[in-house]
Amino acid sequence: MKFPTTFCVSLKSAVQRREIVSKHLKSHGIDFHLFDAIHAPRMGLETKLSYLDDHPNWTPEDGPTYRISQSVLGCSMSHYTIWRIMEYLDDDYFLVVEDDVELCEGFKRDIQLKKRTLPTISHYSLVPPLATQNGQPSTING
Repeated sequence: MKFPTTFCVSLKSAVQRREIVSKHLKSHGIDFHLFDAIHAPRMGLETKLSYLDDHPNWTPEDGPTYRISQSVLGCSMSHYTIWRIMEYLDDDYFLVVEDDVELCEGFKRDIQLKKRTLPTISHYSLVPPLATQNGQPSTING
């Protein structure tokens, strides 16, 4: 069974992080593509609208609204761009990680077993935590 095509999101300037994650993924036998993350601060990108999804009943008396940071904006745009790229690839399954991912032992085997249980037609799938952070199970996120 073919392992999902894997992308790793990383800033091009994060040379040391790229080296570390490359060694880590290779040690798990995972072939991957480094994706140059969108560096929103360098590009001058910022949010203009307030983010109120987590506070639907916000009023001006609650204080200033939250704006998505440039780093979060760049990361979100990077993941969205990869998602759009995946639409044009022939593969059925993909794995997207960030350059700070810490995979658990047996990750590749576990993800291949989990892949067998996914529906045959699925646009999105949430894989349960198969990575670790500080030795504890964690979702794969940044």
